[in-house]
Amino acid sequence: MSKTFGFLFGAGAEISYKMPSGGEFALDIFREDTTKSKEKFKDLRSAIEPSNTYASKWLPKEYSDKKVATFTTRVFEELIKETIENNRKLIVNRINSFDNLAKAVIKRMDEGKENADQIDNVIFNDLKKYPTNISAEQLLSFSSYLNSNELNGNGLFENRYFGVLLEYYKKLDKLDFSISDQQYLQDIIKTILQLQIGAMSSEVSRNLEDNVFEVDKLNFDFFDDLGGTLRVDFSTAGVQGLTLITKRKDISKSHPIIQFGFKVLDMIFSEVLNYKTLIDSYWYFLYTPKTDWAKFCKISIFLWNVRQYIVNQVEDKVDKTARGYYEELEGSSLNEEQMIIGTTNYSNLINEKLHSKNIIFLNGNINEFYDPYLNTIGSEEELNKVESHFIVPLLFTQSGTKPMTAISMSEKYVDYYRKLKAADAICTIGFGFNPDDEHINGIIRTLINKDNKELYVIKPDSGKDVKEESEELAVKLRVINPQKIHIIFINPKTRRDENGNLWINVLEKL
Repeated sequence: MSKTFGFLFGAGAEISYKMPSGGEFALDIFREDTTKSKEKFKDLRSAIEPSNTYASKWLPKEYSDKKVATFTTRVFEELIKETIENNRKLIVNRINSFDNLAKAVIKRMDEGKENADQIDNVIFNDLKKYPTNISAEQLLSFSSYLNSNELNGNGLFENRYFGVLLEYYKKLDKLDFSISDQQYLQDIIKTILQLQIGAMSSEVSRNLEDNVFEVDKLNFDFFDDLGGTLRVDFSTAGVQGLTLITKRKDISKSHPIIQFGFKVLDMIFSEVLNYKTLIDSYWYFLYTPKTDWAKFCKISIFLWNVRQYIVNQVEDKVDKTARGYYEELEGSSLNEEQMIIGTTNYSNLINEKLHSKNIIFLNGNINEFYDPYLNTIGSEEELNKVESHFIVPLLFTQSGTKPMTAISMSEKYVDYYRKLKAADAICTIGFGFNPDDEHINGIIRTLINKDNKELYVIKPDSGKDVKEESEELAVKLRVINPQKIHIIFINPKTRRDENGNLWINVLEKL
């Protein structure tokens, strides 16, 4: 009897087609121009009949003439606060691994160029020494008040390429840098340090909140209320940096080290940026536009802007001629009855590549929309067929759990779970099992812990032992038996394992 496989595709599965990773997506949507999305919102407003119950009871008075607000840079402080408080350890760890980020950036910058190591050669020509001979380890050290046992930010100064940035700034008067590039270099260095200091300060603040006294033998109850007196000023802990990278002008003519610095900043922010709480706090107002019209506008236009960004990516940047996971699955020996396919991605690229009508979009889709007034999901035409309402694209970015209460969405998750339960094996490709996908993590966890299913994870070789990787994922996913998780390491460019076998061929042989 032929085996059936349940597949789950995440953002990593579409990188070979030039679609952005999850982190790049999070950063880019705050760069996207809102003009067209704002016009779309106004068009929806114009189509509403002012004399019906929807307008008179659900919308605020004079809604048709009210100003339409969007997220501006003022929201960045909320973003940075959330990012630092929730990801402070990740921030310090990533910044402490500055050289790894730098090398990844240099590899991208050198792709397709005959002269590899261009940045290193530029550095040598400017500074008369290579990065391997540059270090700030003996020049800088954070105050001991900032460092803690768990978070030590001094690792940053051991990184050669951060030392390079400092060396450039030290020798600016001898280098041919434009005025704008001189300012950019200062801003890049300042942003890295501010983000690191902000994360360490948040850890200090959190530790004080948990335990103000070094010694406490009195144990008075009211001592518990003394914590939290130290607060981080988030306006100087990364807001300027986030504003810098989202609002910067064209830097294609800037000095290569400036372009390099910004790309490293982009990578740092794309990996750590967290906007879940921000979206959660605004999502409520989709259901209560009378309570706060401005917030209703902001979250609605944000979702339309996310859709616009995805559509633009597919139309303008996706390499549809590239070969990736989808073509390899399409060309496998598996027929459609042997495949259950779910995806957390939003575009229709997977439909176009797999030519399947049975794909389950678990986090929404650019062609699905949501009517918060009726709590229903459908196409734009279906939802406005009877009566025109404000609708938004059904896209769960880092949040957005409310539409899951719609019957059709609940049915979708139950259907996916039942189909996976009936499958012989489950396979994930490019899915990170991150906390904001807990609604999907829970399905996988139940299938392994309760239904005794085997999980096969296709992922780029991390350099770790397979057993170690399985155990780490078991802890992250809260799976009881790590032996139920099988890691299949592949080369991300060829998608083949160490023996040269294509990932899908490995599965076919199970």
